[in-house]
Amino acid sequence: MISIMDNFKTVTIDGFLQCLTIHSHAHPIQEAIYTPHNASFQSVLLLHINNRRYSTPTTPKPLAIITAKHESMSKQLLLCNWYKTNVYGFPAGFVQQLVLEATSVVAVMGYDEKYGLSVDNVVDAKIVTVKGQILDRKSMGEDLFWAIRGGGGASFGLVPVPSKVTVFNVTKTIEEGATDLVYKWQTVAPELPEDLFLRAMPQVKNIDTKEKDRGNCHEVRWVEATVFWAENPIGTPIDVLLDKPIEPATFYKGKADYMKEPLPKYVIEALWKKMIEIENIWVDMNPYGGRMSEIPESATPYPHRAGKLFFALYLYDDEPLTKSKTGLPNYRDLDIGANQDNQTSLRVATVYGRKYFKGNFARLVRVKTAVDPHNFFRHKQSIPPF
Repeated sequence: MISIMDNFKTVTIDGFLQCLTIHSHAHPIQEAIYTPHNASFQSVLLLHINNRRYSTPTTPKPLAIITAKHESMSKQLLLCNWYKTNVYGFPAGFVQQLVLEATSVVAVMGYDEKYGLSVDNVVDAKIVTVKGQILDRKSMGEDLFWAIRGGGGASFGLVPVPSKVTVFNVTKTIEEGATDLVYKWQTVAPELPEDLFLRAMPQVKNIDTKEKDRGNCHEVRWVEATVFWAENPIGTPIDVLLDKPIEPATFYKGKADYMKEPLPKYVIEALWKKMIEIENIWVDMNPYGGRMSEIPESATPYPHRAGKLFFALYLYDDEPLTKSKTGLPNYRDLDIGANQDNQTSLRVATVYGRKYFKGNFARLVRVKTAVDPHNFFRHKQSIPPF
């Protein structure tokens, strides 16, 4: 889905939509266009908003939503953006023929200790350039192929997975020794064999001790493991993954930390107190090690590899207890720096760019300068050209 935003005071949206209609031949685009005059516009918009922050009346809304259903539509969108209009659109890239017998699709920054990041497994990709060209790995060149695999954009990867996996969930309260368990987990989990992925997910909730799963193991298909980790009972049909709320359920803010050293017990205890105080907070701690530690920082734009014990994500908490020196571009943290007024300053971008990409930021700037020198594609934390 591509949203067309009003970035300037005057936008010839009618001319833009007329251009799309004229240039859609093999794949008619009319049925993929939703404007505020369309009865389905609001429902389509809410269906793709995950955070209620972006559904408030004061949040700017798209002038149009284009649900591109073929790569040629992305090309039409870009060509018509250049056609007597200042409307901006963002291309949706997709990956082709990544790995034989691949059976699972994961997000760009999805990872585990056995396979590393999904971007580490991408062998080819397609992208629509600012000029409307549809390029694959060979035609785009290795620099651009490197940049799109974790350089702050959106892409997907396929990874080979086993036909069966074993899942379990051990629940411990503070009274039952959760602090000691998490303290030990910090150093044990990153050193476990790569076939065992053991993460910690602290939550504030009332637990019925009679119904707690005391660590029973369940052998399931990979996709059924996804259902299990979404806190559904074993045996829940995988169709539940297709369920999508008709509107965003919550307001939230995301923060991320990379831990290089174990948290002392008093910090873990302080985290529990803070979570109980906030109540509506979700924390997810994922161990590094394994394949993640074997890949060099410069292999892809994503540099956070060896030397990290685990990655912690906080949702709902405005200020994590530990101050992060680096960041994860999947979760935009505007507190570490952001551009304003639809402009991209290299000086401002260097602040957040080095936190997200460390030493890879300079190469990303060079690639951006080569493929989009006029900064057509941009947002508050985008990569700037020279």
